[in-house]
Amino acid sequence: LLVVDGNRLVVGGQTVRLLGIEAPEADRLCGSGTAQRPCGADAKRALARLIEGAEVRCEGLEGPRFGREIVATCWAGELDLGRALVRRGWARADRQYSSRYVHDEDEARASGRGFWSQAAASPWR
Repeated sequence: LLVVDGNRLVVGGQTVRLLGIEAPEADRLCGSGTAQRPCGADAKRALARLIEGAEVRCEGLEGPRFGREIVATCWAGELDLGRALVRRGWARADRQYSSRYVHDEDEARASGRGFWSQAAASPWR
C-alpha cells in the first residue's frame, strides 16, 4: 500500500483515485512568497495518517477514467477515506463527478479546517 498524493493510493499494484474528491498533487506548493506551503505534501500526509495501521479496502471500482487509474471508494477499517479527507479540510468535493461529499466540504470550509483555515495556504482560494 502506497500513498501517491492526497487522493491516490496504490493498492495491490493498481493506482486507485478516491472517488468524489480532489486534492493537490504531492509536489504542489500553495500561497506565495514566504507564506508558501507544501499543500500537496500536507494532503498526502493526511491520507497516510488515515491509513496507518489500518486494513484498506476499495469498492465500486470504475475506470479507467483518469488515464490508467481506476476510481473507487476506499475505507480504512470503517472510515470512508474520501469523506474523512474532505471533512478534515485536506481535500474538496469533486463536484464535477459526484455530490457525495459536498456537505462535508461545506462543513469543513465553515469550520476553517485544513486548507480552509486562515493560516493555511489553500490550493482553492
